[in-house]
Amino acid sequence: MDELPVRCTFTTGKRTCLLLFLPAMFNLTCRLNVSLTMIPILVSVGVVGVAVLLKYLLTPSNPWETDRRSIQLLNKLGEGSFGAVYKGLWNNKTLVAVKTLKHGSMNPQDFLKEAQIMTTMCHPNLVKLLAVCTTKEPIYIITELMDGSLLDHLKNDRGRRICLSDQIKMAAQVASGMAYLELKNYLHRDLAARNVLVAKNNICKVADFGLARVVNATPTSFNQTDVYYIPVGNALFPLRWTAPEAIASEKFTIKGDVWSFGILLYEIITFGDMPYAEMNNHQVKEMVANGYRMACPRGCPRGMYLIMMDCWKANKHGRPSFETLHKSLVNFKQF
Repeated sequence: MDELPVRCTFTTGKRTCLLLFLPAMFNLTCRLNVSLTMIPILVSVGVVGVAVLLKYLLTPSNPWETDRRSIQLLNKLGEGSFGAVYKGLWNNKTLVAVKTLKHGSMNPQDFLKEAQIMTTMCHPNLVKLLAVCTTKEPIYIITELMDGSLLDHLKNDRGRRICLSDQIKMAAQVASGMAYLELKNYLHRDLAARNVLVAKNNICKVADFGLARVVNATPTSFNQTDVYYIPVGNALFPLRWTAPEAIASEKFTIKGDVWSFGILLYEIITFGDMPYAEMNNHQVKEMVANGYRMACPRGCPRGMYLIMMDCWKANKHGRPSFETLHKSLVNFKQF
């Protein structure tokens, strides 16, 4: 989807500056009794003043920027490839999640443009972006507080409380959130169990949508021991979750997100197993591009595996929409 234009908003303060500045300049030129040699100097001063004022007036207003001092970081909840996540207190009253991004991991202005779009996304199965801090690094991303990632939730349970019907409901919720993004012509680019958050009663919400678009493939955001991401051109790609055509062309589409959803289904059914666990990254890249697909996991219903295989079709145009996937999972019959 094309980026939305940055909004320029004339706040009350900016209007006041404009109303005070222009008459002041007019009165100055009228009242001062100066020689002709001073006129060019006064004109220059006026031009500079107008230029400075216009720059201030036309600076994009960002209603989601919050004062960093309003955020109190509490306990650390986890750490990923691009930064750490903390439980935080916002304005001394609201518990939030605060993602602190590694230095140099993204350009603040690029992120602000993306954040403008992200804040318009509102759905029960999407994590809500509340505010950002971008005036200095590390960048803060403030979101609603959840209990943890779906990946950790699955790994910690390993089937003790979560049953197949719960897994299907989780998958359906993720598909619902992604169907909303699909409707809005918005791409996730990094759909995986680690980027889905869980609340009470196994409520699942898709997180970090859009962030992969603005992450830089720099030494500060990537290291050779990273188990999830590889550098491709100027971007970082989650190789084991990325459709082969996206790796080849370095371009994402919604059908690439559908491929990733198939990998996410594999994670859900296996309680968080690593995709292609028996292969290294080079093998994954080569073999998947040549038609290799993971086998049906133990205990996975045949119908669920067929949904995975639909997501992994070589021809991206043959893959289902998220709306279709959601309907299939809501109506899924276990037996």
